[in-house]
Amino acid sequence: MYIGSLLPKYRGAAPIQWAVLNGDKKTGITTMYMEEGMDTGDMIKKEEVEITREDTTKTMFEKLAIVGKNILLETLKMIEEGNICRKRQDESKATYAPMISKDMGIINFNTSFEEIYNKIRGLNDFLVARIVIQGKIYKIWKAYDKKYNIEEIEGELKEIRRKDSLGNDLEIIISKNNKKKRLFFKCNDGYIEILQIQPESKKNMKVQDFLNSRDGMIEKLKENLSSDKLEKVLKAYEVEELWQMTDEQLKEACQKIFKK
Repeated sequence: MYIGSLLPKYRGAAPIQWAVLNGDKKTGITTMYMEEGMDTGDMIKKEEVEITREDTTKTMFEKLAIVGKNILLETLKMIEEGNICRKRQDESKATYAPMISKDMGIINFNTSFEEIYNKIRGLNDFLVARIVIQGKIYKIWKAYDKKYNIEEIEGELKEIRRKDSLGNDLEIIISKNNKKKRLFFKCNDGYIEILQIQPESKKNMKVQDFLNSRDGMIEKLKENLSSDKLEKVLKAYEVEELWQMTDEQLKEACQKIFKK
């Protein structure tokens, strides 16, 4: 049999996911003999595969599938020819890759940029990293590989404060530079830029499209409400500006006001 790791590292159910989650620079395929223990059999052949900073669990599954097919055929040929050199695994270097649980998908923004970036990559197209804000799930499919300081974020900046399902106070920055709109979350050592997001019950989309949808609802309210009615909306949702409202609040306000 073969496994998507360089044994004895990452024995277990999810070796490919953990290699990306841990920010490893390489993984690979190992063919081996079966034993009673979990992935403990003698090794036959190994082949390394690079993990780039842009790779995700999805892309690594695709890369390793190609390598796995080739190395398996080579191993079978070695067995047929009686040209096998068994190698025992070094138990002192063994690590385990347990199954990925659903609660691992929640992003904790009180951790480092590196941990958050790797979680987004490592859960891509599998569980998908997510944020839960006011009961609504936002799946994060892709982030940009750069840790920002606030001074590096260009354009007009708007800050939104939210509390997530972990009880963390989130600092969210929306930047607008001409027609380009970007979305940042503060982590414990800088800011991370989100590139693709999936609001609850909607499809995965580019952040620009997500922010345009929000701005469309905001502009619709501004254009159709008198200053008095606009003030009542802000008071009802306990905010000072429309952009401080959540997506659901904006949608609810639009439905109530324009239901006719």
